Amino acid sequence: MFKLVKNIEEANCITHGAKFHADDIFSTVIMSTVMDDLKVIRLLEIPEGQENKLIFDIGAGEFDHHQKGGNGERENGIKYAAFGLLWKKFGKDYLKKIGANLELIDLAWNRLDVEFVQFIDSIDNGQLN
Repeated sequence: MFKLVKNIEEANCITHGAKFHADDIFSTVIMSTVMDDLKVIRLLEIPEGQENKLIFDIGAGEFDHHQKGGNGERENGIKYAAFGLLWKKFGKDYLKKIGANLELIDLAWNRLDVEFVQFIDSIDNGQLN
């Protein structure tokens, strides 16, 4: 389940409050499946004391790519955006939750990364117009 909230105390997830991009939309979709009760708040900056929340596409943390130098890139040069960073960590959990064949999880994860996630990341990072 996914719910957009306005009270930060109610939220368990934070993303940026600027214009929606594909990477934060797909990130929210993935995490709404991985997490049982996703409550998202959209903010322009993160107040102190929010370390217990999943934070993506803002805040220069593990799942943000806006810091100077980005947040890593794949061997093929495609830089990670928030979607790719979350996919890298939670993509297999997502596939399991939607009932993917457990014997094909690695293959499915890789194929989706190559054919879909990298496309979204490359657009968000300005590598593909």
